[in-house]
Amino acid sequence: MQIKCVGESGTTASGDILIKIEPCEGEDIDVEIYSTVGKQFSRQIKTAIINTLQELNVSGIRVLAKDNGALDYAIKARTQTAVCRAGKVLSFDWGVLSDEQNKENDAVCSR
Repeated sequence: MQIKCVGESGTTASGDILIKIEPCEGEDIDVEIYSTVGKQFSRQIKTAIINTLQELNVSGIRVLAKDNGALDYAIKARTQTAVCRAGKVLSFDWGVLSDEQNKENDAVCSR
């Protein structure tokens, strides 16, 4: 997915995260995190953001995350929404992500 402009999603309320995505030169993903729980969870927050971006085939972006104790599902949802807004996506097949997640869950459960 191509990022065309700045996209934001979320809030700075307790238990939430504000994700801001903007295009940048190159193919790198630059993630900057400000978090109330950063000492304990900044690596996990960054991993959740990068994994979500990779699922959406997004690169060449800068991500600013202002976290206030969000759980992984909120981080993923806010990242997906910010990407769609930055890519000016009007319609998205969310089932594609669900199908991929179901395949991963099936693989884990079948072991």
